[in-house]
Amino acid sequence: MHLTESPSTRQQTGPADQAVSPTSFTLEMARQQQRELTAVEQFAAVHGKSESASNLYRDLIPAVKPQTGEQYAFEVNLDKCTGCKACVAACHHLNGLEADETWRRVGLLVGTKPELPVLQHVTTACHHCVEPGCLQGCPTNAYEKDPETGIVIHLDDQCFGCQYCILACPYEVPRFSASKGIVRKCDMCVTRLSSGEAPACVQSCPSQAIRITNVTRSELAAAASADRFLPDSPSPKITTPATRYVGRIADSMQVARVDKKQVARQHVPLSLVCMLVLTQMSVGCITAATLDRSLSIASATTHWSLLLAAVATGLLGIGAATFHLGRPHLAHRAILGWRHSWLSREAIVFGAYLPCLLLSVGTFAWPRLTPFQTSALALSTLTGWLGVFCSMRIYQFTQRPNWVGWRTTIPFLTTAITLGGSTWLASSVGSTSVSLPFAVALVAGLYLARVAGGILVSRHTHGPSPTPSPAFVQLRSSSHVCGATLITGALLLSAYATDWSTALAIAGCGGLLLAELLDRMIYFETGAAIGMPGGLGE
Repeated sequence: MHLTESPSTRQQTGPADQAVSPTSFTLEMARQQQRELTAVEQFAAVHGKSESASNLYRDLIPAVKPQTGEQYAFEVNLDKCTGCKACVAACHHLNGLEADETWRRVGLLVGTKPELPVLQHVTTACHHCVEPGCLQGCPTNAYEKDPETGIVIHLDDQCFGCQYCILACPYEVPRFSASKGIVRKCDMCVTRLSSGEAPACVQSCPSQAIRITNVTRSELAAAASADRFLPDSPSPKITTPATRYVGRIADSMQVARVDKKQVARQHVPLSLVCMLVLTQMSVGCITAATLDRSLSIASATTHWSLLLAAVATGLLGIGAATFHLGRPHLAHRAILGWRHSWLSREAIVFGAYLPCLLLSVGTFAWPRLTPFQTSALALSTLTGWLGVFCSMRIYQFTQRPNWVGWRTTIPFLTTAITLGGSTWLASSVGSTSVSLPFAVALVAGLYLARVAGGILVSRHTHGPSPTPSPAFVQLRSSSHVCGATLITGALLLSAYATDWSTALAIAGCGGLLLAELLDRMIYFETGAAIGMPGGLGE
């Protein structure tokens, strides 16, 4: 069969011969497809003819570098954003990110009233804030804000993977890489910008919804003071973000994030749970030892028990913190950011707390140091409470709705008081110098104070709050009741010199310790940030 026919031959054929065979039709379609270019081929052809691909995006980046008082910023036109996520794919590919790592995300805003049936996609990445929370919170000085461009850059070789910047950023921008043991984030493709080329997300957006602009920091501060940023997102007053969202609904108060009621339970870092509870228990024990020594309430055995409990829990708690680090061999860098980071201050204070504890033990172990017992105990107590205060400020600094103010202060204080008081009672079982009615009343007071503190915190909780695990809540309540009951039983039995009293007292302390560990797990589980708009099912 001939694949081609001349026009004269085609005109001489009859109607029966004019029928097109399947083979001829297939060949004709193949020739037509060869003559036409696909979208990818057309895009490649344009880039191939251009001397530099960056010339295609000159109008999407500033012609001049930021002047004094200015910085680079993303500008997102919400009217142009279609939610195609080309920016996400380009950022992931051109920056060589891991499979589950993303520096740019696309969320969704929806109308809250029937007369405004809006569905608006929002692309978001690092906002390169004027006062970045990640930089202020980092204990290793692994962040720096470029004085010329204003870009917030993460120094990978300086990071030791504590992940505190993720908590300190109200937009949850930094991402932890478990394989590398460090945190990474968007740097606005600073190397591309320095060579006059647009960032990956800007180049890839088919509707040109993203661009880089020069903005003045005074304008950003004014916008933050007026709460102008993006509907249903964290307050710009926290860090003064530089990203500008423009469009018809950029300032609308009649839209809300689609995932507003889908707040997931947060990750529970068990190492930090143990660190917080055990260090607070240690401070409670040394406080009880100091008061006991000053008031001469119990025996020398009680003093030793409290001191050893304080040292043991202090060592275990501080040691547990290192298991949270992605690069624990660099733990010594934790003190570098002491000028601005509460995490660095906590590391310094608790680093001084342990020698003070050992000094207190030494004053009881060596007679020559006995005159310094009161001073050593007072110094240990003061240093310990200063460390607890730093722990409070670490989480209050994040300004997460369920961690601000008293929502952190009450749990941390009551943990130290409850565990310290219960340890003192357990170590005083059988001591004739302790009044039984006083001891029982103290147990009841500690339990009621703990329950009242929990109720006060739960009633004043606001903002996004995921429901804690029912198993955690039930087990916490049961452990509190059992612990208080066992200690009370031990105190009552001790009046009859029963051998079971000591075992019951230890079991009671264990129950209360378990309850506090569960309470701290719930604290982390419900510590959700407001964050930027997400998508359905995220």
